Amino acid sequence: MLRRILYVVSALTVSAVAVGAGLLWHYQRQVARSRSGDAALTRGEIRTLWHQHAVWALAYAPGNGSLVSASADGELRAWSPDGKPLAALDQAGPIFSIAFSPDGSWLAAAAQRQVVLLQPGTGQPIGSLTSTTGGVQVVAVSPDGRQIAGGTEDGSILLWDVASRRLEATLRAHRGVVTALGFSPSGRQLASGGADSMLKTWDPGRAEPLAGVWAHWNGVRTVAFSPDGQLLVSGGGDNTARLWNAESLTRTATLFGHGQVVRSAAFSPDGRMLATASYDGTVRVWRVPAPDLVAVLKRHTNFITAVAWSGDGSTLASSSLDETVRLWARPPCK
Repeated sequence: MLRRILYVVSALTVSAVAVGAGLLWHYQRQVARSRSGDAALTRGEIRTLWHQHAVWALAYAPGNGSLVSASADGELRAWSPDGKPLAALDQAGPIFSIAFSPDGSWLAAAAQRQVVLLQPGTGQPIGSLTSTTGGVQVVAVSPDGRQIAGGTEDGSILLWDVASRRLEATLRAHRGVVTALGFSPSGRQLASGGADSMLKTWDPGRAEPLAGVWAHWNGVRTVAFSPDGQLLVSGGGDNTARLWNAESLTRTATLFGHGQVVRSAAFSPDGRMLATASYDGTVRVWRVPAPDLVAVLKRHTNFITAVAWSGDGSTLASSSLDETVRLWARPPCK
């Protein structure tokens, strides 16, 4: 009995020490955040950028290469290409998806039951598009900047004309939340993914899908077209990413290696690399169309929510629930 009591006391002591160490680590992390920022970069990492809350979305502006990140507290932050802070812009409510216009003059942000259009430099609203169905979860802008697509929680895709701010069409797309949207480079296709595990492509002017396929267990979480429009990547709740022929939705490859949900994927501007980001805390970079694994980037301490390439393809940005955005140098591709 005495031995058992001593064992319990010992275990409690160890637990208390562990909790104390955790609190000390948290304090030291806050100090490091405010004083030294990039003191402990890992190989390939250029810089760490901090928010006050979980970061859910990223987008690089065309042209000047500035980066905008959006967090759960409704704050958007603008950064220079090398990671210096430019502006902090506050919006009401969490923002889970953002997309730039092709000329970089405005930014679309999915903000609950509307899409807000903002000037990136000042954060001033220049317009808003109201959802007629449910909350807007994801947003995409057509390559010509004339149309905005919003995916809602009731499974609809809303298509707005940018010039008139008028709702042009409502597509009954998925059973459950629309979780992913992306226009093809030509603008002739719109890809969507849903919690119903379906991947679909659409003619943005028609109500019927061009093609559809069951893509992932536990839902599709991300979609993106390659720069030449030939390939489509999807990531899902089954911990895989998959490559598809964009026209036929015939699967060409399955990418294994992530240990949790694949939340985001992006092709490099030259189309030679693909980055996939996961709730397992890693970014994997692949050479395509092979695909061959080039690098595994490990630094985040919580779920990774988004990845985006800079316009020149030299930098990869990733965001996370750990309140950071991390900038990575493009891995060498032999």
